[in-house]
Amino acid sequence: MILNKSNEVFEFEGKKFKIGDEVIVNSVDADYEGLIGVITEIRDGEDKETDNETPDIYCNFFEPVIPAEIDQLEKRFSAIFQEPRKLEDINLDQVIMAPEMIDVIAELEKETAGKIVYTITDDWAAHGEHDTTVEVRSNLRSAKVCMREMMRKAVKYGGVFEHRGEECFVEDTSEMTYHAYIEGFDESTHYWVCIQEKQIR
Repeated sequence: MILNKSNEVFEFEGKKFKIGDEVIVNSVDADYEGLIGVITEIRDGEDKETDNETPDIYCNFFEPVIPAEIDQLEKRFSAIFQEPRKLEDINLDQVIMAPEMIDVIAELEKETAGKIVYTITDDWAAHGEHDTTVEVRSNLRSAKVCMREMMRKAVKYGGVFEHRGEECFVEDTSEMTYHAYIEGFDESTHYWVCIQEKQIR
């Protein structure tokens, strides 16, 4: 059996592989680990080119762009062939993979969909300087602790809080947000911290 038409689906041991799916190589294959590519063809039975017990899944991989990843790939293949190999010397097209070596990226995203995290954003401006910090917590209680610790540090630093008690000092607050600023000068003198619930994708 040969599948090579767009969107044709092959199911193996509960996993579905579709022509055109984007995949990433997992740690089962140490040579191509981390590479991202597209499934172009699937062969099974007498049409396979290998003697593997599993189907042959052909993938065209994209060239890595991060220097560290390129260096790792070149080192791996230099060790395999026992001579220096550069990226242009490494075959990335029609590479035969076994089903357990690759993960379908769309399926990985489904696994994480629905998981909730909380980001805590701390933003301030004062004395001609400004900065933004973002922290991430896995539950709301921990996020609230982080938010309050950020505020304690901000108050200790001073900034907009040097004007606390003055008529120009404005505060807006709720359980999940706090905003302090100088009326008319919010952009240049303020402190803002906020907890936001986000869904992982």
